[in-house]
Amino acid sequence: YNLTIVNNTIVENNELTMTWDELTALGLNIEKDYDPVSGRNNCYFTDKSSGYSIFTNNNLSGKLILPNSITRISYFAFAKCETLTSVIIPDSVKYIGRGAFTNCISLTSVIMGNSVTSIGDYAFMDCTSLTSIILPHSLKTINERGFNNCNLKTLTLPDSLETISDNAFGRNRS
Repeated sequence: YNLTIVNNTIVENNELTMTWDELTALGLNIEKDYDPVSGRNNCYFTDKSSGYSIFTNNNLSGKLILPNSITRISYFAFAKCETLTSVIIPDSVKYIGRGAFTNCISLTSVIMGNSVTSIGDYAFMDCTSLTSIILPHSLKTINERGFNNCNLKTLTLPDSLETISDNAFGRNRS
């Protein structure tokens, strides 16, 4: 597996390849699982002391374009990335985890790929600059407080949606 990070920031066209031992020495847990649908091995990196994604509380800023190799966004993956303004989630992603983008207070735009079926609890909670979102036609579930305390003015719900949990859109400012 290759991890592309320079100074705690995702970079394009620059690859930093580290061994499992080097990643573990940095204080990272490495979780591997096999996705039988895609036939891919997936890899998740979390901080050993906090259990959160290595990008939580990070200084990621501007536009984040996730690669097609990602099939799920882990719990609190980009939580509190306060200067992140937009995210493009590829068609390969099926699940957005609990708190994945919570407290990304500058996030104004999210483009979701056409394969997302579930948005986890608190996934976009407290994204107070998020004003509109178009949800994909594949979406079946928005879990508890998925978009709680946002500023949604425009929302398009797909026909595929089966479950909207408690307070999924609670405390919206608009």
